[in-house]
Amino acid sequence: MAHIAGGAINLVPPVSLWHIFYGIIDKSVARIVIISITGIIFIDMLTVNLKRAYDPQQPDDGYRVFVDKLWPRGLSHATFHYDEWDKQFAPSDLLREWFHADPDNRWNEFATRYGKELDDNAAFADFKSRMMKFGTVTLLFGSHDRVHNNAVVIRDRLLD
Repeated sequence: MAHIAGGAINLVPPVSLWHIFYGIIDKSVARIVIISITGIIFIDMLTVNLKRAYDPQQPDDGYRVFVDKLWPRGLSHATFHYDEWDKQFAPSDLLREWFHADPDNRWNEFATRYGKELDDNAAFADFKSRMMKFGTVTLLFGSHDRVHNNAVVIRDRLLD
């Protein structure tokens, strides 16, 4: 096993001639799979973790990005550790307020609308290309809901 650009390369026995695939593994890792006459190579390009801003920092977090527009309640600027906070691609105020009025019933529509906002945002396109160099990125969010929040949509778009 060798390490390349923050990811691991695993070699396995030969399968066929040259084929290259790109896929998402367990919704947190973008992976390139190269199949050749000499074997299969898996290259993990980017791992994206999700973590509440209130959770403690860990050594394996990699590059930590706070993705909310509003500062998390009760957290001190001195104790909250993040490498970047870019509010330019947080959900629009209108979309965020619409979603928070009924999150249980509006999640799917929120994810679709916010995904469209990200796709149309030049700042997010720049962010996405910059994150590839880090190998591991942890997206930090303030929401109590770990499954239905903007960081989930950002992760999916980063790995798309």
